[in-house]
Amino acid sequence: MEPDDDYCLANRFHATPNVDMGEDHGPMDDVRQLSYAVLFASGYNDPEYLKNRTHRDKIKRELFRAPTGVLPECAQWMEYFFEAISENDDIDFPNYEEIKDSILEVLPVTNAIEPLRLSLEADIWYLF
Repeated sequence: MEPDDDYCLANRFHATPNVDMGEDHGPMDDVRQLSYAVLFASGYNDPEYLKNRTHRDKIKRELFRAPTGVLPECAQWMEYFFEAISENDDIDFPNYEEIKDSILEVLPVTNAIEPLRLSLEADIWYLF
C-alpha cells in the first residue's frame, strides 16, 4: 500500500503502533502487519487480543520491545524475526511487482475459482 493512500489506517485491526499514534503509514508498517498475519497463521488464538483493543495494542507494542514475553509457544520461532524488525527504524519501499512475480514463480499454475483436485503422481497425492 502506498503511504499517500487515503485510508484511516489507525482504525484497522492490524494497524501498527506507529500508525495508531498518528504517524504516516510506511514500508516498515507493511512488514509489521505481515508479522501479525504470520502470528495468526501460526495458531495464535488469544480471545482478549480479538475483542480488547487496549490488550491488543499492548501486545503489538511489546512484540517489538520484548517479543519473548508475549509470543505464544506456537510462535516462539518468530522471536528472532521480531528482534530484527525492532532494530530497523526504516526500510525502503518494497518492489511489489518483484514480490508478486516471485510468488507466481513458486506457485503452480492454478485457477483459484476452480474446485480443488486430488491427483496421484508417482505414489504421492497432490491437492490442486
